[in-house]
Amino acid sequence: MAVALKEETTLGSGLDAASVQNTKILDTPRTRESCRSLGLVLEDLHYRPFEAFSIPGDMKEKQQMRFDHYEKKRKEHLAQVLAERANVIVKNAKKGEVPGVQSAQFLSMLESLFEKEAKRLETDLKNQLRSHSGLVKENDAQLKKEEDAYKRDDTRLARKQEADRLKAEVGEKTRERCNIRLDANAQANKKLQDEFADKQVKFAEAKIAEKFRLERFVEEKGALSAEKSPLEG
Repeated sequence: MAVALKEETTLGSGLDAASVQNTKILDTPRTRESCRSLGLVLEDLHYRPFEAFSIPGDMKEKQQMRFDHYEKKRKEHLAQVLAERANVIVKNAKKGEVPGVQSAQFLSMLESLFEKEAKRLETDLKNQLRSHSGLVKENDAQLKKEEDAYKRDDTRLARKQEADRLKAEVGEKTRERCNIRLDANAQANKKLQDEFADKQVKFAEAKIAEKFRLERFVEEKGALSAEKSPLEG
């Protein structure tokens, strides 16, 4: 009973969850016993400020993640230790040890602890909400930039496709005009070749006719000469 009284009087008043390490509110025999049974140490219950998780050159988001992870574990450990301490008190009460006035004071301080933990949680949530809102705005701004970039890319792609279409259309029309000119040139060349061939045939026929006339002339002249020769004799 004396140990219990000593334990309760060491608790004092004005419990502040943010300074558990400095005030040593939970540094009592029963709390230490509860920690030992759970495999914990009192340092696992100490609050560490957000600044304690800062690493030079690291991003605020990672610092917030480390703080949130530690704080979540700390509160889980604190709840486990308080629950275990309550079990210890109940066990002692069953053994005949009746909690005194100091125990009621301790329970009051625990209530204050939970209330201030709730306020701290509310503050943390508000800070996280502000941080989350900031991240959301940054993400929205980044998404807007990416969306604008995609739109610009789509516009450039559409312009390129239109330019390629016009280029292909101009190329097709140019090819059609070229084919028309080639066909016209081919027809003109064929006509010239046909005319040249026809002229060659006519020239050959003229040569043959001229040769035939020359031969007839020679024959007629020879015949005339033959007829004149006897008369002259």
